[in-house]
Amino acid sequence: MRRAYGLFRDIETPDREIVERSLAAYGRQGDDGRWRLREEDGLVRRQADQTLLAAQLVDAGHRLGFKVHVGRDLERRPLPATHIEHGTVLADLMTDAERAIPVSRASRVSTDALNYVDCVWYDRSRMVFVWQLEWTARMHRSLVALGEAIPDEDRVFRFLAIADERRPLAEFKLRRSPALADLVRRRGWRFVKWAPLRRWATKPDVALDLLEPVLGLSPEVEQMGHQLAFKF
Repeated sequence: MRRAYGLFRDIETPDREIVERSLAAYGRQGDDGRWRLREEDGLVRRQADQTLLAAQLVDAGHRLGFKVHVGRDLERRPLPATHIEHGTVLADLMTDAERAIPVSRASRVSTDALNYVDCVWYDRSRMVFVWQLEWTARMHRSLVALGEAIPDEDRVFRFLAIADERRPLAEFKLRRSPALADLVRRRGWRFVKWAPLRRWATKPDVALDLLEPVLGLSPEVEQMGHQLAFKF
């Protein structure tokens, strides 16, 4: 608490509850009373998990008939071992045509912000799927900084994929910030956890009409196993 309050001053000072919930989300308290980052939340491991999910979304997008773009923050990431036969970095998973033309020119949404989205599917029935992949519960950059720069269109679908362990903290932040929750509703953001998204994306028979049960911080696929149709 002393460290947190030393970093943030005056009106920026976080309340005690958000500090305690953040500690619980990312850390473990040892027998000596000291807090340490959870092993699974180490930077190298999380970046590797994020890179693998991005590669799996590129594969799924291509199999679904989309063209695919990998954002600037991820394009130079080394390919995971499962995809090493395709090149050396994530950008190598794109076709020559996809790499040659900026996504802001190739898709129906003309905005440079698309170049910074982690993964974009486009050019299937004029649909654009925007995928942001977060392992933290920091949602401002994805939902506000990038999200607000992407215009609302009937066939633009926005997805924020977060690591499964971030669900409680993300839900808490949405409850305590009506403005953020309203932005999510108004812009049509759909939350999805990494594990169910990964299982869907790697299905041999991946299909858009099987995506709906995967969506949400408490998805149907983890509840009743319902099969709902995602209407496009």
